[in-house]
Amino acid sequence: MGWVARLTLTVIGLALIRSLWSGLGPLWRWPMLLVRTLGARVGRANRKRRSSSSDQPDPFTVLEVQHRLGLIATELRVLEAKDADLTYYARAHRIHTRRSAYDQLLAEACELAGVPAQHPGPEGRICRTADERFCVEMELAARGWHW
Repeated sequence: MGWVARLTLTVIGLALIRSLWSGLGPLWRWPMLLVRTLGARVGRANRKRRSSSSDQPDPFTVLEVQHRLGLIATELRVLEAKDADLTYYARAHRIHTRRSAYDQLLAEACELAGVPAQHPGPEGRICRTADERFCVEMELAARGWHW
């Protein structure tokens, strides 16, 4: 019986030394590492299957873009209002930057909704006239977008 105990302790000791040298950590962590590895592989397989089965964008991304569009549109309305403070420092610059941000968000929304892309202007920026903006907004509204 003594030789069985010695053999068991030797095997356990050698396994611990090997695990510490190989980077797997102590023996009691092996089940946890196995579960994590299997979980990661199953998760990747599920994501791959989901992404191939549906071309729908993430609904939370859609909501985030809609929320940002609403915020920028509100800021533009306040800056362009007839009763706005005309002495507001750098008002024209603020209007220009808000329009540019709004156009970029419209381009992102078009990409998410599957609306055909508009032609980018110089330096890759989206430059839109009021009519182009209106057409894009109507196309997004027809696809169920609102902000």
